[in-house]
Amino acid sequence: MFVYVPTSRFTNGTRAVLHSPIVILNTSDEYCLSFYALMTHASSGQFLNVYTHDGQSKQLIHSLNTPIFWDGVHIPIRPYSPNAQFSFEAITGVGSVSNISIDDITIHSGSCVGRNFNCSFNWGLCGGWSASSVYLSWFFSPSVNNPTFQDHTGNGGYYAGIVDPANRPNGITAVLTSPPITLTAEQVYCVDFWLKSHQDFNNTAIVNVNSKLSGKTSLVSTCQVMSSVWENCLSSITPNVTGLYQIEFDVIRDTETVFTIMIDDITIYPGPCVI
Repeated sequence: MFVYVPTSRFTNGTRAVLHSPIVILNTSDEYCLSFYALMTHASSGQFLNVYTHDGQSKQLIHSLNTPIFWDGVHIPIRPYSPNAQFSFEAITGVGSVSNISIDDITIHSGSCVGRNFNCSFNWGLCGGWSASSVYLSWFFSPSVNNPTFQDHTGNGGYYAGIVDPANRPNGITAVLTSPPITLTAEQVYCVDFWLKSHQDFNNTAIVNVNSKLSGKTSLVSTCQVMSSVWENCLSSITPNVTGLYQIEFDVIRDTETVFTIMIDDITIYPGPCVI
């Protein structure tokens, strides 16, 4: 489920506003306000604005007026009042032809650094990510009315997958690589993602999670997928040095039959992995 404003139905300058409940924040802490947005076309005067309120005044903290395709938006928040409220304002532009949609609004304590890492594959490969393979084929698909081919939430979203209908030998690899993110030395991070096979038997894969820094690749963990039920894989990373890292997922074919493996909802967060 998501909320949207059909801007093409309204005249220029029409506004629709979604208000959050009031949340209690610590004014000495940093927070990250995150949501996903869809605006397929840009029009003059069409905006999605985000404000913060303290009960007496409001402050514009973000504004979108360019196309966005279910990408994550992550806004650093330094509260100036302990009682905070946020509002999302959609404004119709001249000749608007695009709905404005938003989903999955959350607020987290801590920095927004690394939030562009998170990827649910809505509308395809997320910005900054890359997918490659010589023999296996990547695909990005919406859920269908079949439990076998649905995203891990079951809410009709997208997921990524690797398929090989040619029954090639074991050991062939497909690689998914994150955008660069800054990780701090001696800080524990958790890489969290979901895997499944399209069937329970003879359709398995090994997924190696690697960290890459300055051309050096280090194995972090290994996850094996053997089930047609979505399984949560967690990988703990504690960098030795602060730097700009990439996280690489090597999906290795480990079966001799027709091969389809799915992956969804990749996130990273500071702190130990939460099972």
